[in-house]
Amino acid sequence: MPNEEDIYETHMIWVEGDLNLILERLSHVPEGQSRVEPEVERDVLNRVEASKNEIISAMHNLQASREEPDKERLAAQALSAVSMLEADVASLGAHNPDPDTGRNVAGFLQYIKPLIATVSRRLWHLICKCLTLKEWKIGGEVSGGIPALALGKVSLELTFG
Repeated sequence: MPNEEDIYETHMIWVEGDLNLILERLSHVPEGQSRVEPEVERDVLNRVEASKNEIISAMHNLQASREEPDKERLAAQALSAVSMLEADVASLGAHNPDPDTGRNVAGFLQYIKPLIATVSRRLWHLICKCLTLKEWKIGGEVSGGIPALALGKVSLELTFG
């Protein structure tokens, strides 16, 4: 039976593989998909590569860290890098030079988003294994007089320690 360290390493390999696949798909847009301006594309690829390196580094350091405050900082750093990755990929759609090809860039972004979601899920799995959940809170609020048309707000707060 594999130990916790082996399981962590396996998940890290999967995360790194997913991140490499995102970079590959961004570098080799499928036939029929429009590309954005080359300088924007290079900039986005460089930022995605930097996010990938930051995620991998933070997660390896998280595994090695024994101090809870360090673990929390590293977990936040990895999740922040995933958010930056999402924003960088989404920015491709904002820099499309030809309005007629917007559908193709939007379609391509739909092609990449499931990979980013997979990376995010796997990172949460790894982070939860490294941190100790101290407290959790769920909150909600409903506004509006008609129940079927009411607007709501939900919040989830996790405290590790």
